Amino acid sequence: MKKITLILAATILSCGVLMAQESTTPAANTNLSFKETTHDFGKIPQGKPVTTIFEVTNATKAPITLTNVAASCGCTTPAWKPGPYKPGEKFPITVGYNAANLGSFTKTITIMYGNNETQMIYIKGTVESNEDNSKPMQ
Repeated sequence: MKKITLILAATILSCGVLMAQESTTPAANTNLSFKETTHDFGKIPQGKPVTTIFEVTNATKAPITLTNVAASCGCTTPAWKPGPYKPGEKFPITVGYNAANLGSFTKTITIMYGNNETQMIYIKGTVESNEDNSKPMQ
């Protein structure tokens, strides 16, 4: 009985080590290259829309065409052109955020291109109240 328990424990431990090794190997996506993949707007006054431009480069040896650029919610709006983009060509993806709701946010923008390939970029920040709290209470 002790032998079976020992063998079972060794098998479980071996599987755990193998799975941990697989999960720590990052999947390299070298088709699109970015100057930055996350833009932090920092603190934003409520109701003041903000935008940023992600600089993207086609890092392949063939032209690529964007099929869609989709935001994770309606408060985020990407603007883009489908291409095609030649190897090494740089192109912009403009992302706007409406800053309507107070608090911290992180939004995902998914870029779809080629043969069902995707790349994600992110925006984040904190929307703060634009009311002047320095006025004395009456």
